[in-house]
Parts: sequence; structure tokens; C-alpha cells
Amino acid sequence: MILTLPGMFLIPLGLLLFLREKNYLYYLTIFFIPFTATSLVNSASGSPLVASNFFIILLAMKELINIVYTRKIRFPSLKYNSNPFKYIILFIFAVLLSLLMPLIIDGSFSIVSGNLEDYNSEIPVYFSYSNFMKIIPLLLGFILTYIIVIKNFSVVILYRSIKVYIFSVFITALWGCFQLFCIKFNLDYPFFLFNTMSETIQMAEGITVETYNNSFARITSVTQEPSHLSQIILTALPFLLVSFVQRKAIFTFVIDRLM
Repeated sequence: MILTLPGMFLIPLGLLLFLREKNYLYYLTIFFIPFTATSLVNSASGSPLVASNFFIILLAMKELINIVYTRKIRFPSLKYNSNPFKYIILFIFAVLLSLLMPLIIDGSFSIVSGNLEDYNSEIPVYFSYSNFMKIIPLLLGFILTYIIVIKNFSVVILYRSIKVYIFSVFITALWGCFQLFCIKFNLDYPFFLFNTMSETIQMAEGITVETYNNSFARITSVTQEPSHLSQIILTALPFLLVSFVQRKAIFTFVIDRLM
């Protein structure tokens, strides 16, 4: 187990906020959603403990303690919150049910291995530990969705959540610009700050793609993959566009236009 530089600061901070009654831990989790390459701890196998996942686990533990203490599971009561959430529960149930298929197949069927060095090879389908591990990110996403739904019971908290997330995406975009600057001027990019995943599972820093004799830098910013960066930036655009069309500032009109 290797403790990274962000882990030295964020793990104690998360534990400290875990003991607070305020929503600081929740807002910290929202802020670190885009930081998909920021690992706090790297295991010997290369599996990372991503910052947002660590905070989600702490939020889940905090909610579990609240359920045990109050003997009540909080569930969204408003119709526009509860109905979509029910469909999410059904989806998670279907995913968990799909884990039975490898048990049923039990080696009687083979699939292409996916090994690029020998793409014609086939492997039998069995249930293994990796089958369950692959749905862990989905389960953490479900937990975060549940917490967001029950936390944003008022317009004020929802508004704060949106502001924290948009600010995080803005920082992510700025850091991507800084990475591009480092690549263009051959400067050492400080990957040890936010790109702390094991080298075996994250994209090489400063990577470029050659196309028709032209070189294009692939920017990851604080994410694991350039495609992740584009997805994250796109999620903030609807909020900013609504703010622009309706002429209602999220931060201030100047800051909104700058973002």
C-alpha cells in the first residue's frame, strides 16, 4: 500500500469532517467528483482509492450511523425526486441479478479474451472476485446519488451543491489548460499533485497523438483519461447555459461568463 501526497492531507481531512455535524464532508465529496485520477492510496495490485470514492464511503458510514440511531431510512418524499430514484434502485437490482449469470454458465460458454496480443483466444466464463469488483464504482455512484437526493431537500442546499460542482469543473478546466501549457513549453507537469494513480492504470503524462503529420496533445487534467475530462466539462455546461438564458447568476454575472 502506497500513501500518495493528496492522501496525506485528504484522508485526515475527510476523517475530521466525518465527525462534524455540518455538510462540509458532503460538499467536499461533490467538489472531488471530477478528480478521477486523484488516488489517495495505491495498492500493490495497482487498484487505487480515489478521493471521491473515499469520501462517498465516509458519507455512507455517516448515513448508516444515522439510520441505526434514528431507526429510520431517509427516502425522498417529493414526487420529482422519488420516482426517478425508484428506477435507479431497479437498475441496481438488475445489475446485481446479472452476477448470477456467470454462476449459471459456470464454464460452459467461452468468450473472446480481449487480449490485444492474442485477440483470437477464448476463455471460459466463470464467476470470480473480479465480477463483483467491477460493479463497485456503480454501487458507489448509487450511494452518492442517494445522498445527493436526501441532502438536497431545500433549494438553498441544492443551489450550494450546484455552485460547488461548477466551481470544481472550472478548476478542472483551468488545470487542464495548465497541463497544456506545460506540454507546449516542455515544462515538468506536477502529476504528483492530482494525477496520483499507479502508472499501470493511468494515461502517460504529456502523451501526444500523431495524425497526418500533426501532433495533438491529449489533456487529462485531474482525470484518468481525456474522454473523462470532456464528459465532466460537458456536465457543467447546462447549468451555465440556463444561467445565461434566464439571466440569473450562479456566482455573479461576470464570474459566470468567465467560466
